[in-house]
Amino acid sequence: MDADLFSKIFGWKFSGLAIQIQQEKCQFLLDAGEAEAAILFVEMRNTYQREIAMHVKLSDWTSEFRRTCLTKLEGLGDEALKSGEYKVAIKHYKAVEPLIGDLDAKHKLLLKRSEAHANIPENWEEALKDAEEAIKLDPSSPWGYDRKHVVLYARQHYRGAAEALDEMIKALVFSKDAKSTELREQGVDPGKTRQIVLEVVEKTFAQPRPHILVNTDSGRLCDKQKQTEAFRAHPQYKELVLSPTSQVTTNTVWQDAIKKYFRYSTFSHTWEDSGEPEFRHVETIPVDSLPESFPTMKLKMFCKITHEHGYSWAWSDTCCINKADNNVLDMSLRSMYSWYSESSLTIVHLKGVLDQLEIDINTLLDKLDELLQEFVECKWNGRAWTLQEYFASKVIHFYTNDWKPYLPISPPSPNTKPTNHKDHRAIQQGMKRVTGLDSTRLAALKPGSGDVREKLRLASTRKATRKEDTAYSLLGIFKLTLQAIYGDDEAPLALGRLLGALLTRSADVTILDWIASGDSRSEYNTCLPAEIVVYKSSESLHIPNPITEEALAASVSAMSQADIESAVKLHDRLHDALPPELVHGRLKLQCISFPLPLIIRDPISGKYTATVELLDKVEFDTKEDLSDACWARAFP
Repeated sequence: MDADLFSKIFGWKFSGLAIQIQQEKCQFLLDAGEAEAAILFVEMRNTYQREIAMHVKLSDWTSEFRRTCLTKLEGLGDEALKSGEYKVAIKHYKAVEPLIGDLDAKHKLLLKRSEAHANIPENWEEALKDAEEAIKLDPSSPWGYDRKHVVLYARQHYRGAAEALDEMIKALVFSKDAKSTELREQGVDPGKTRQIVLEVVEKTFAQPRPHILVNTDSGRLCDKQKQTEAFRAHPQYKELVLSPTSQVTTNTVWQDAIKKYFRYSTFSHTWEDSGEPEFRHVETIPVDSLPESFPTMKLKMFCKITHEHGYSWAWSDTCCINKADNNVLDMSLRSMYSWYSESSLTIVHLKGVLDQLEIDINTLLDKLDELLQEFVECKWNGRAWTLQEYFASKVIHFYTNDWKPYLPISPPSPNTKPTNHKDHRAIQQGMKRVTGLDSTRLAALKPGSGDVREKLRLASTRKATRKEDTAYSLLGIFKLTLQAIYGDDEAPLALGRLLGALLTRSADVTILDWIASGDSRSEYNTCLPAEIVVYKSSESLHIPNPITEEALAASVSAMSQADIESAVKLHDRLHDALPPELVHGRLKLQCISFPLPLIIRDPISGKYTATVELLDKVEFDTKEDLSDACWARAFP
């Protein structure tokens, strides 16, 4: 029976015996490495304060046991922390905390306990509490702020994490602890390094990139300010800031590391008739919190795959554009080509296309042509916007209807180029069927005002939900800065405005080479078509194809001196002609007139033939009746 119990029952005083029993218990538990040794010791010390103070021997034992117990249990806690036994570490640190009288020692204990708590996700609040308690104990130490930063970053509280990291950097400048002193001796100047790092970040943002991106860690939309906050909270930023300043200023590896962090992926897909998750749906909640549906599943899978590929940022045309803001929408449509071009990866979802990788190899070979045709006929290959997305993107990964890789994707390696389905033979064969052009010719089509007729032909096979997008989806392909306007009044004018601007920029009159029928003339200008489908033919209908250099040389060698002089005169007249332009809907087209000395009319076909200076014999047709002209006669 316990001595304390005897004392209570019989009124006898056994304090000396009771203390001895408690001492034996404490020592036994300590020898066993149990945290309860510290707990029992604290209870005993509080219970027998008077006795301990009165007896020197007992007082000496108490002091010695406190030191021994603290050293052993804290050491066991450190071992548990190092080996990943975080709950054991926490238990030992909690037990010995009352034994610590020195503020510096308690500060260090709180930092270690915060670290142990932080490794148990559900204990993050306890980890934050310990970090903040450490800061209160010693505001001049950088390491309490460091722990707070780690906890908040793990919880995706990037602003708070960045602020804690800033406080840590400020404290490092003045802290006199050994670790801070060592960093300064290594040439670490956190203030200067931070400035250099943020300058590189600013340069990164100066490149074409979307203003709003999805953070694939948190699933939240972030503007440039929040993207910067997320980077300032990132452990990589801390690593850079705590590096020797000379390394950051001279080593491009650090600059590449910053640029690598800000890489982003783009999404190419076909919109669902039921609607897609828009900016207003994701403005205040993470992507993963969106209600389940096929469109939201697409967005979630896109972000998930982007994250698995190691990218922190993702852009989707569905939710990353605030379409309620006309200025934002206009700017986004005009910038979209460059955004896809500057992205590190474009993920394409081929709705309706089955997974080829799970098909038996023999079946795959037997049905290769059929499977390739499935790719050719998929909806993605018939939409207006996906044409520019394919052209602009440097690296593409295609995914099937069930979000499986359409073709193999190799894990990233420092010694090999990243997988690019755009370079895969199967995709190149499929795109040749879609476009009629081989991979070399497709790659040669660069953004700008070259190859106008070919690009219009490719666009003529595509469809857009909104009529205006037939035009706006070509802005990047032709490098035009036309303002994007939507509305019933604008729909019939958009293509005309685009073609007019393209005609003025390129001076390519093949834009005017099309056949009108019915209501096919544009309301913007009747010389332009209302529908892009009129350009389905890659060849000009009325303008002869250019002759080869060999044919030109042969023709010149067969010409007389008089013919050569006439050809030179014609060349000079054509060269001096003003280029065509379309201003405010009015076409300005330079014309060169040639007198017709004598024309002959064929009574059967109704066509006229004339011999014209510089042009030789020409044939033309007109609705006007020229039979009464004094210089016209019928065939004999």
